[in-house]
Amino acid sequence: GAVAGHSLGEYAALCASGVLSLADTARLLQIRGQAMAIAGQEHSGGMLALLGATLDQAKQVAQRAGCYVANDNCEGQVVLSGSTMSMATAKMVAESMNIKRVIPLAVAGAFHSPLMSDAAKRIADVLKTIKFNLPQIPVFFNVTAWSENKTIAFADLLTRQVTETVRWRETIQNMHIDAFVECGQGTVLTGLIRRIRPEIPVLNGCTLDGVKTLIEQLRG
Repeated sequence: GAVAGHSLGEYAALCASGVLSLADTARLLQIRGQAMAIAGQEHSGGMLALLGATLDQAKQVAQRAGCYVANDNCEGQVVLSGSTMSMATAKMVAESMNIKRVIPLAVAGAFHSPLMSDAAKRIADVLKTIKFNLPQIPVFFNVTAWSENKTIAFADLLTRQVTETVRWRETIQNMHIDAFVECGQGTVLTGLIRRIRPEIPVLNGCTLDGVKTLIEQLRG
């Protein structure tokens, strides 16, 4: 087995694997949220979803608009992040490339981009005070799309996550498991995983029906 979490969800994955205590997870999430909110106020920016775009197309848009690839969610769904001006430019560039849909996201900042550098520094300082345990099950990280079991690397990986791309498509491709279970609010990741790995069963453990299906699957 293995665990992974998308963006903020990476902390839940680390807690589930025993790397972080529940108390430290809660503390880190509070500090992370505050730091990113402040950075969003100080550096006006936003995020833009490109639906129907390949990663290469998204990189072309980002280069031409002066913004960044924030989330490589799955084939046909890439999110850009950057200054308010760069988002407006990116929208025009994407539309000129006949990308299927270009959707501004209702967010308070340019998350997963260098505009979050101040937040990353704040989080890095706090991570120095955290005790990381060896993972009881492998954890795949957003910024590398691979598992890591050296505790000395965890603080750096979490710090980089604030300003770098969430490589979710690659992460799911790299996980050699027989079935995926989404735990958390909603079914967004379930949909993404089904597009990335259509040959692998995906269950949702958030609803009663999902839990029943999961139990039946495990018994089978």
